[in-house]
Amino acid sequence: MDEIGIDAPREDPSAGTFHLAKSSRAGGPVTSLALAKSLSDDYDDGDMTSEQPTLAFAAQGSYITRYKLLCEDNQEEEHQLLVFPEGGTTIHGIVFCPELQTIGKGDERNSELRHSSSIQWDSIVFGEKRIAFCNIRSRNNPMERFDVAKVSGETSVGKRNSTLALSDWILSIKQIRSPKRNNGQSIAPVSLVVGFARHFVELWKVITEVASKETLVDAVRLRRVHLTPATMVTSMDCFYNQLQDRIYIAAGTSFHKIWVSSETLNETETVSETVPKSTCLKEHAGVVHAVKFSRKGDTLISCSDDRSVRWWIWDEAIDMFRQQWVGWGHNARVWSVSFGSCDESLVVSASEDGTARIWCASSGGSLACIQYGAASSSVWGLDVFGNTMVIGATDGIISMYNLNDRIRGRNLKVIDSICIPDDRPKVEEKLVPVLSTRLVVHPLTSQEKKKKAKREKRKPQVVVGMKWWRYPDDAAEEGLLVSTREGSLVFLNVHTQTWIPLDQWCVSSLSSTHGFHPSDGCCMAVHPNSRSIAIGTTKGHIVLVTVTKGRETKYTLLDGHSLRSVQGLKWLRGTSLVSFHVRSVAMWNASDCSRDNPVIAPSIVFSMQTNGVPLSCDYDPLGHRVLVGDSRGSLSLYCLRESKSPGPLASESILPRAHHKEHVNDIRWLDNSTIISVGNDGCVRVSYVEEDSLSNGWSFPAPSVTGVTHLLFERGRFPLECSMSSIPVGGYYGNIFRMIDVRSGYESIHLDTYGRQRILDCSVQTLDTKGMTAYHSNVAVCMGQKDGSNSIHIQQLKGDHLCKGDRVRGVKFHGETIFGSTMFTLRDTDTQFLVSASEDCTTRISAWRNGRIVDSLMLTPQSSCVRCVCCSQIDGSSALLIVGGGKLTIQFFLVQTPAHLNCSSVHDLTVRHLGCGLTTPKKETKLLDQRMNDVECVPLSEKDRVHLVIAGDSNGMVHLFLVSESLPASHTSTMGIKIPISDWPIICVRAVVIFDRVLVMFGTTKGNVMMIDLPKSANEIRDAIEFPDELWSFVGDFEAHCMGTNCIDAHVSQEDKSTGTAEVFVVTGGDDHSLSFADLTVQKENDDAPISLVCVPKISAVPGASYSALKSVFYLFHQEQQYLVSVGYSQTLCFWKIFNHGEESTVGVISSVPVALGDVNCMSYCISTSDTVEVWIAVCGMGVEMFKLCKLQET
Repeated sequence: MDEIGIDAPREDPSAGTFHLAKSSRAGGPVTSLALAKSLSDDYDDGDMTSEQPTLAFAAQGSYITRYKLLCEDNQEEEHQLLVFPEGGTTIHGIVFCPELQTIGKGDERNSELRHSSSIQWDSIVFGEKRIAFCNIRSRNNPMERFDVAKVSGETSVGKRNSTLALSDWILSIKQIRSPKRNNGQSIAPVSLVVGFARHFVELWKVITEVASKETLVDAVRLRRVHLTPATMVTSMDCFYNQLQDRIYIAAGTSFHKIWVSSETLNETETVSETVPKSTCLKEHAGVVHAVKFSRKGDTLISCSDDRSVRWWIWDEAIDMFRQQWVGWGHNARVWSVSFGSCDESLVVSASEDGTARIWCASSGGSLACIQYGAASSSVWGLDVFGNTMVIGATDGIISMYNLNDRIRGRNLKVIDSICIPDDRPKVEEKLVPVLSTRLVVHPLTSQEKKKKAKREKRKPQVVVGMKWWRYPDDAAEEGLLVSTREGSLVFLNVHTQTWIPLDQWCVSSLSSTHGFHPSDGCCMAVHPNSRSIAIGTTKGHIVLVTVTKGRETKYTLLDGHSLRSVQGLKWLRGTSLVSFHVRSVAMWNASDCSRDNPVIAPSIVFSMQTNGVPLSCDYDPLGHRVLVGDSRGSLSLYCLRESKSPGPLASESILPRAHHKEHVNDIRWLDNSTIISVGNDGCVRVSYVEEDSLSNGWSFPAPSVTGVTHLLFERGRFPLECSMSSIPVGGYYGNIFRMIDVRSGYESIHLDTYGRQRILDCSVQTLDTKGMTAYHSNVAVCMGQKDGSNSIHIQQLKGDHLCKGDRVRGVKFHGETIFGSTMFTLRDTDTQFLVSASEDCTTRISAWRNGRIVDSLMLTPQSSCVRCVCCSQIDGSSALLIVGGGKLTIQFFLVQTPAHLNCSSVHDLTVRHLGCGLTTPKKETKLLDQRMNDVECVPLSEKDRVHLVIAGDSNGMVHLFLVSESLPASHTSTMGIKIPISDWPIICVRAVVIFDRVLVMFGTTKGNVMMIDLPKSANEIRDAIEFPDELWSFVGDFEAHCMGTNCIDAHVSQEDKSTGTAEVFVVTGGDDHSLSFADLTVQKENDDAPISLVCVPKISAVPGASYSALKSVFYLFHQEQQYLVSVGYSQTLCFWKIFNHGEESTVGVISSVPVALGDVNCMSYCISTSDTVEVWIAVCGMGVEMFKLCKLQET
């Protein structure tokens, strides 16, 4: 293997000089959070916690994202700043300095400069060993970072840097409000106390100079104080006592201890080394991850690996802190802790178990538990501003909560138990006549006692239904309506907690005539806008009760004698009522009810062609269609506009097993062609209707919900309009009922029902006032008592007053490392779509515009990790996505967009799940330990829209599939061909089309590249399914690396059809840190012959192309020039140019940029040609960082 030279970076006048520019970052853990008020808002800093925040800041890697809160236009406004351009530095803290003032030398406009946020730094951002001075709190100005003059002692050496580099890992920074001011200086110096991981602190003086409209920061170290003992610490916080001029330091260690020290500050001292006395707090049993002082400094809180939160108070008697209480409740490590509320009467904590907890500061009791999204998401950080708390996790979004909305007795009203009036008949005592005065009474045996207790035991009270309802005399007060099998109908005024009896729902004039009894009642439904109550019976009849404002009751019987038992009821819009029966569904027109016509028949009856019992439905008023979901997970579509036959109406289309044989609990029409449904499988499913025919969409799980029971929105409140889309649902996580937003995981209600088979009802009201949205959530659960009666547990949230969009900010992304990615565009728009596959078993499509993420959606997840993804396009109208991963799972998705839409968001896409690929019997896949490592796809036929999918697995096998874009809705799996190619695991796959053949290259863990030939004909591949050995032929192999070949790309540089020869350029990256190049000459002797090598491939290499393993490389032919782009574990993105010198070629790095991501694994690119040609590069690992290929003259 020859080694080729690496030219120094140089310009090429023929093509212009390019460079890589950072654009933005998305996804990855939120490592630091902060809430603040904008500097343009009027407030007193001493009382800032009593105000509502107007800005939220989230740090991911080296970036800070600023979100504007309280936006009346309900638009998410954000700005992103790269704080540490050096790369590799993760932000760990944000410290606000609102009182800083900057005064320029000789400037007479001192008062104007003091209030000018454009020339002063207002925040300190630190991470690892670096500090940055930034201006981020000016709401109407972009964020900026100020340069720092490098210092040595007290003398600046004159070298400017973007950030200040220190000697050790920074744990905390505290600004000291020193009363001393040097009047001889034009700059008011600022004192900072910096805490480090090696258990020492430093005192720094920061001076800001403004000259010629340029702001510079000079930092001078005054003192270093070594604390005892000399150990490594994991957390630190400082408190400055201005009266004593002392600094108190609390440091948590990995050895279960907290060391508390204090030291007198003296800014006039030179650099010195002192060792103050320390005291030790030993109660923790794990690594102490966070410590924090209260505002007065007399209280300390801490959290640890031992899953506890601890409260410490200063004891004057012993002159040290002592533990007052321990808070238990988290199920994993507790990462962060903070004081909550304005008076610090609360403590909040964030844990690895995916929850945030609120604690009572006085007693240590747990007041509330907030489940953040999926249970697997670790909540890394939090911050509190007044009564507003913000938390962030590994998926890249932040959620804000009002603490008062989560605490019982504040905005959250809880009624533990209120008994339903007992309407059961009393057991009459039987009188036994006395036969003789000499009668001897013998004591009863235990068996006789049981028989006697059974005879005397009252039958339990059976509740037919329980619904939230408005009482006729008070339309503004919502309460609970309860019906029982004794015929009772009672209303609970929740505000006064009093029961109001209504007339019996079962009257003898109807029941005796039609042969049913109150004990036949089985379900109830109330009209959302009127006062109509429908109660179904096991005889098939329905009693319709209407209560007027004057409390007059009107009864109507919906005669269902020809139908079977009523399984459920639902009111549709207007006066239509739908009843679910075994094997049929009936629709009733309640407007036909009158006193002259107390009995009405169903207007339409639908027959069920599925084996399930109907459970849910929704009506499309524009298309006059009804969609029904059943107990076997199927969806059925009925058209009403053509129903003229007197018999039952048959379904137009059926989508079987949409919810995997589980109950379909609720359905909504989103528009005329899109349906959303939820079920007991815990998933939300999107399906489509085309010309009255149901077709497959895709499904995704609701976070931390095992069964979804309610969709909490109506048509007209389209949930996918916002940039952070919202689908509110209700469902169970074990016995806990949760009301959450599926897209973001934001939880609004968390209620333990102590059982999933209980009667439950919930409702949500939305009130908008001047841009503020108040969500009133109500949940009621009926619970049986030991004596046979029933009680109701109620939870009401009257509030959640947050501005629209302020509950969740950011775009939800993966919670684990991304292993595969690809990019595509549709219909030449300026929006790029990134498809990413992650270790968290999910695949996401995210929309990007101008280098910034817009939104994302999750595709159907897999049962094991997702390792690879690719895209194949015949034209710009659609894209076929192939997703592969563990247990040899491979899935196919078709992504399209309507021709009349300007595709600018993922919500403009139509996603269809085309099923899975199988080359192993389905029963054996659960036992497989192999995985798909890479996948490639080649479009074959534009007419039939068929694609060839090629995948390589960890067992050295190649899997081939033919996938058509027009698969039927009932299609669930595509059978493929399995071919043994290598004895080594296949890591990467690449295919190129040469003439009418497909040359496929595979990189293995051995470091070699193997090549096979396949036909580019769908018919030939179909004919060879039974004889796979006749389908392919071995072309050759070559050694590219001495270790694993991680990535490969190829380009057909020359193709001569007259001679049947072609030149192929192949580039690979490997574990040996090198780039390898291969020049192949192949030929095709005749029309039926396969591709073969003409000569031995010419191999050359660039050793040391990276400091670590290369993970991704691609070839780019741009503006008549040849380029390469590579990235790897060294976290450096390199842009190479290939220089041709006659028969020899060299490569040179013309641009390299550090990547601010951890665990970099893959890269993809997209060339946008909407207006101008733009090249966007997405580097993926623990998140995504987007780069743009720019010319030097571009800004």
